[in-house]
Amino acid sequence: IVVADTGNSRLCIYGRRGFFEGTVGGRFDPQNPFLSPSGVATDRHGNIFVADQADGQIHVMGRNLRLLFSSGREFLGAASPVVPVDVAVGPADQLAITDRSRQAILVYRIIYE
Repeated sequence: IVVADTGNSRLCIYGRRGFFEGTVGGRFDPQNPFLSPSGVATDRHGNIFVADQADGQIHVMGRNLRLLFSSGREFLGAASPVVPVDVAVGPADQLAITDRSRQAILVYRIIYE
């Protein structure tokens, strides 16, 4: 189980039985990609998508919890998320992003290479 800990700029990891197992990021981690993570979703491959509302980014992490890439304003220019609050991965490899600033749900297709 992966939970966004917005106030501490990190993700918290819990095992199958609900016990705390560790964190990714945090205020004192120099490699921390998160400013204010808020929404978390996974795809069928185990990749984790994290909405980070403070810096307008969507972070994608592998199943080993290592950052694969971050993307935001450079997504599609005018169609990019501004303040992404939540993410969801749906059927047919679609990524839905709730954007507070645009007051909209943006839907993208995930392309795996």
